[in-house]
Amino acid sequence: MQPYNDFHVYALEWNDNEMKIFFDNKQYHSFKLNIAAIGNHNPFRKPFYILLNLALGGEWGEKIDNNNLPQSFLTDYVRVYQ
Repeated sequence: MQPYNDFHVYALEWNDNEMKIFFDNKQYHSFKLNIAAIGNHNPFRKPFYILLNLALGGEWGEKIDNNNLPQSFLTDYVRVYQ
């Protein structure tokens, strides 16, 4: 299934020790926070803000085919639980 064919549920569970990333209720990645740094230098132990964007290009993706542009980034809702 391609993520651009339909709406999907992305989730991030973040606790004191770990972050878990989900796509349609399936865990795809986990990250132990202490790997980033210990103490006050750990960015995952500081305040964060939610940012949603449609980033295109960069070193992780392939070259952008301009025939596929323009695109839209539809978001139904965002929930935050604490």
